[in-house]
Formats: sequence, structure tokens, C-alpha cells
Amino acid sequence: MCGLSSVIIQGDGEGTLGVPLGSVRHGTERLAGDRFRYAPGLDPEGSESELRMSERRFARRQWALALLGSLGAVTAMAASNDEVGRMAPPLVVRALDGKTVDLAALRGQVVVLNVWASWCTPCRAEMPMLDSFYREHAKEGVVVLGMSADDPHDRSAVSHAMQGLTYPAALLVDAKPNGFGDPSVLPTTYIIDRSGVIRARLLPTRGALTAQSLGAVVTPLLGR
Repeated sequence: MCGLSSVIIQGDGEGTLGVPLGSVRHGTERLAGDRFRYAPGLDPEGSESELRMSERRFARRQWALALLGSLGAVTAMAASNDEVGRMAPPLVVRALDGKTVDLAALRGQVVVLNVWASWCTPCRAEMPMLDSFYREHAKEGVVVLGMSADDPHDRSAVSHAMQGLTYPAALLVDAKPNGFGDPSVLPTTYIIDRSGVIRARLLPTRGALTAQSLGAVVTPLLGR
């Protein structure tokens, strides 16, 4: 575990690396010029023909996506080094429940800002853990905020994914301003201390994010 002032990299270590600028989803591919996509995850609700088409296209693009993934990982780690230790940028967004969330207004609390998408399998896998962590530590001043990178037309999918979860969520496209910009990889989780300083950026490259690894970063900040 790295120190609090260092970048902490997380992930599953088995090819679930987020890939910028390309993916296979619902039998379509989106490459440079469109919003980034998570490459390995296929929507399990897609039709059988869509999935077969996705698999064929994915095989043809596998080498290119692997290259993009490697470049994306390097870029993400460089960005992490730039962001950790700095004040969190402005973020104001209307959440799915209609309430406005202003990151600056959360000073005095430790914020776990998780950037995810409804079609990102690793993102969805860690969300129940994030919800449990939030419920366990909310009285200590922990806030979990889920920021979805989905497109506006996928708003219903985002709402469906959040069913049964208690922490607030919103779409990045609704944020004005959004000082974080679009993430280079999913999932990405920022840990922001009570003073509004980014203390870690957790990326999916070395093992799944767990309550233990998250707590190792957050717990020391609760006493500050």
C-alpha cells in the first residue's frame, strides 16, 4: 500500500484494463472521436446475434485496443501523479434524485468519488462494496458519490444500475462545471480529504478494489 500522498493503482490484473477511445458494445464499436468505452465488457442483455457480431469485431480490433489500453494506462498514471496532492477541481451536478451536489460544499467530509458506467462490468462489481462502505462510515463523515460516464440516452440504465444502492449518483454530462473532465479509464475512484485535497486516484490495473484496500486509504483521513 502506498502512502497517502502517493498514487494508488487498483484493478483486476487480468485484462480488465479500461481502454480509452474504443470498445465493443451492443454490437457496435466506438473509436476515436466518440466518448471512450470500456473494451472487454459486453452487455449481457444484448441479443445473441449482437454478441456474436461484437465478438468478431472485438477479435479484429483486439491488437489495436491492447495498444490503446497500454497507452491509456501510462497516460492515467501520469495524470494521477499530477492530480494527487492538489485541490479537487470544481464539480457541480444534479443527481438522479434531483438534488444538486456541489463538491466544494462537501468540505469537512471525506469524499469517495467513483467514476463508472452502466456497461462497465468491473464498475458494477464494485458498487455494492462501495454502498456497504458508505453505509458503514457515513456517520464518520464519509460521502460516496457515483459519477456515471454514460451517455445521456442511457440515463434509464444508470437509474436501473443504482437501484438498491444508497449513495447519490449523477451523470458526468450533467455536471456544470466538471473540472475532472472525462476519465481515461473505468472505473476510476478519487479519494478527497476533508480539506478538499485529492489524496489518491484508484485505477483498475492491479487487483479489484475492495473494502480493505479502500479503507486503507480512507480510514487514516477520518481522524484529520
